[in-house]
Amino acid sequence: MAHGWPTPHWTLDRIRVLISCRFGPHYTVQGVAALLKRHGWVRRPQRQARAESATGWVGPRTGR
Repeated sequence: MAHGWPTPHWTLDRIRVLISCRFGPHYTVQGVAALLKRHGWVRRPQRQARAESATGWVGPRTGR
């Protein structure tokens, strides 16, 4: 369970809701995608996520 959702997959809509609840600003799904890309996050399709029409997101590399 990830932040109250039944699956651990972070979809754009889930990230949008989390940003809104934690920090206040309201973004569209497209705005969340642009924000993540701007900060170095990339989409990584996952087998189960594809079945749910979802995509996982991977954070920027930190050089470790």
